[in-house]
Amino acid sequence: MQTREVKPVVPIPAQQGAADASAKNVSPTGDEELERISVEVGEQIFAALRTVAQAAQTELSRSDAISTNTLVRPTNSMVGPARPEGNLGAISTAVRDDLRRLIREPFVARVEVDWEGSGKQAETYYFSRPSVAGLGRALTDAKLVTSRADLGRLAEHEAGDTAVVKGREGIIVKRSVFSPTSRDAVWDGRVAARPRRPA
Repeated sequence: MQTREVKPVVPIPAQQGAADASAKNVSPTGDEELERISVEVGEQIFAALRTVAQAAQTELSRSDAISTNTLVRPTNSMVGPARPEGNLGAISTAVRDDLRRLIREPFVARVEVDWEGSGKQAETYYFSRPSVAGLGRALTDAKLVTSRADLGRLAEHEAGDTAVVKGREGIIVKRSVFSPTSRDAVWDGRVAARPRRPA
């Protein structure tokens, strides 16, 4: 799969000397900084969309059935219903359905949170609608979490809000909510909530 190339918007200088302003270490305006952040986050989102969709496709292409040989004592279908085997089949089907959904829509939100007292850099979370189907660690620099998990509540908060999840308190540093789409193996997305920093 490919991702759409995101190109930064460079403002056209209003006057001849404005081009030299960047060379003199002039601080960017609030709009320029927001644009830079938007482009940076957008590139990270497109890369993560591709990575998660590819990981889901790889996982889906593996064997589609869980072997009943993994059971300690499989049931004898001649004597009664095969409940353990049926349960394994239902689990396998549910996981495969979630993987198909992840291929179509890997995730719908991205949040960076600075956990109180962690002393670490802000953590990045991507939130999917279905189960993450065992792909929670598909991304090397972020975590993929289902929106149904306790951490899924982080996506409900705006940038600058304080969120508490299972006793952990953190500040939402950045938040993006979007509707990803893939056409001809190229990812795009309509932004529902633009990346914002706390005021």
